[in-house]
Amino acid sequence: MDWRAFAATAALAVFLVLAGTGGAVPNARLTVSDVTVSPGEPTVSEPVTITPTVASSVGSDEPVEITRVNATVNGTEIGAKSNIGTLSPGDDVSVPFTATFDEPGTYTVEFTFVGIDDQGERVTVTRTETVTVSPVPAVRLTVDDVAVEPATPTAGAPVTVPITVGSSTGSTQPVEIDAVELRAGAETLASATELGALSPGGSITVPLTTTFQRPGEKRLTARLVGTNADDEPVVVTRPVRFAVESGAPAVELNNRSATEATTSTLSMTVSNPTEGPLRNIVATIESAGLEEIVDRRVIPTLAAGAQANVEFTVRPETAGEALLRTNLSYTTAAGTAARAERSAVLSVAPLEEDVSVRVETQGSQQDQQNQNLGSGVGGILDANTQQQEQTDEPGGVEVVVSNLGNAPIRNVVLHPRAGNRSLGARPVTDELAPGAETSVSVSLARTPPTELVFETSYDVGTNRSTATAAFDPAGSRGAVSVTGVNIEPGDGRVQITGDIGNPGGSPVSGVVVAVDSGNGVEPVYPNRDFFVGEIDENAFAPFELTAAVEENATSIPLTVTYLVDGDRRTEQVTLPLEGRVTDESSGDPPALLVGGVVAALVSILILIVVLTRRA
Repeated sequence: MDWRAFAATAALAVFLVLAGTGGAVPNARLTVSDVTVSPGEPTVSEPVTITPTVASSVGSDEPVEITRVNATVNGTEIGAKSNIGTLSPGDDVSVPFTATFDEPGTYTVEFTFVGIDDQGERVTVTRTETVTVSPVPAVRLTVDDVAVEPATPTAGAPVTVPITVGSSTGSTQPVEIDAVELRAGAETLASATELGALSPGGSITVPLTTTFQRPGEKRLTARLVGTNADDEPVVVTRPVRFAVESGAPAVELNNRSATEATTSTLSMTVSNPTEGPLRNIVATIESAGLEEIVDRRVIPTLAAGAQANVEFTVRPETAGEALLRTNLSYTTAAGTAARAERSAVLSVAPLEEDVSVRVETQGSQQDQQNQNLGSGVGGILDANTQQQEQTDEPGGVEVVVSNLGNAPIRNVVLHPRAGNRSLGARPVTDELAPGAETSVSVSLARTPPTELVFETSYDVGTNRSTATAAFDPAGSRGAVSVTGVNIEPGDGRVQITGDIGNPGGSPVSGVVVAVDSGNGVEPVYPNRDFFVGEIDENAFAPFELTAAVEENATSIPLTVTYLVDGDRRTEQVTLPLEGRVTDESSGDPPALLVGGVVAALVSILILIVVLTRRA
């Protein structure tokens, strides 16, 4: 037997067995994926939390039960924990340990995890980490847990983060607080500076406010920068995390203009851009230089995507631009109370007061310069014709008040006067908007025949003002004129023809013209008098009369009676005679006939002028 060959074969078999056993991949694999140290810069005598995280590797194909974890510092056990739990492939678990270091320096911390897989095989993993402990500084600052106000902030609404910084009792020096900042990465969202000194054992709370336009999770950092007594910088940070819900109510100011010293209405649209209802929406406005008359409106509920209009009443004190702030408080769909603020610029125009008062005759819109057409063109036959009014009472007028300014006028009252006599105040309207007009009727029956004054008082802005118009009733009432007269003699009598014109501003009715008895003149059949009837303003109607005329007669008296605005009036007219009535058989034409021809020509000319003006 070859003992050498046998020994070589046996050794090879043992090697192969051992090699096959040592190279097998275990069914459960553990790794320590992370170790965190808090605080990040530990100091002597300060509790330090060291947290390893063990994971079941993705390459594992069966779970493993973690039965024990040991932690040592420089070879000395600082703690052990058991029955951690079972990890499935891909799972992990964190196990915190707390230690206190009495001396500054660098320490080696080792963690050993022990587990058992489904086959009963033991699985272990070890992780070593170093921790550097600093000596206690002269200044020790801490940042307390940071809260957020409101607890559930919303996009577009202000978010306040109160940051409380304290100097621990272990500090031996005060610290000058140079700045407290709220940062998102390298960007400073809000800050406060020059906050003064912080003594050992003291604390300070600094509220920082910012706004986020988009919802989502926010990962921020609260950062304090200070200077100690040795003129060395001191920096302390603290993470701040919170979520921002979507959407505060949107606000749109529909009109951004108002008038100085004038009550104005501001219309505002509040809309809900969120996906849930908003409740108990309270909108208020405020601004320097504005008197807020109605400054609070409530919307009980506003559905998702809905909008509502609200109105506020303000009175700007001065012209220019005013910053208008709108404050909203509301309850979100999640039941969280929230607030939002919006700003807009309100343009305030200077007050322009312009109120016009005019008087128009009732039933006529004719221009005043046309009201005297009859008497202006012809009047009575010639300069010797005389008219004597027996009554002088106009009927009524319309007083029109127009607001030509840029502010409404209020409490408009009309005060008509005839000389020193008041005709009684009467209200016109409670309010008259810019560009609008209104009117009131005033009866002038039984008023003195004198110029009338219509004074209108009103409130505009904060003042009481007046506007006045004068009115002469003589040029506005209906009247009569005798025109176009023709006198034809014949056998001891004359035939008188002509027109009765109305140059006034209103119709006249019941017009009767008659021959009066006079010196050598008597009315005779068939036309002692003549009923003309009604004559419209700026119109005329013909008449025909007959009278007996003696040789000594020099004129023919006529009487015209009529009604205007319900009042009866009488006018006397005298027609002059040139020469006396003679027999038609005489050789020369009588003087009266010549006068009649002349009168006829004059009448034709007058009629042409009247018709031309009327056209």
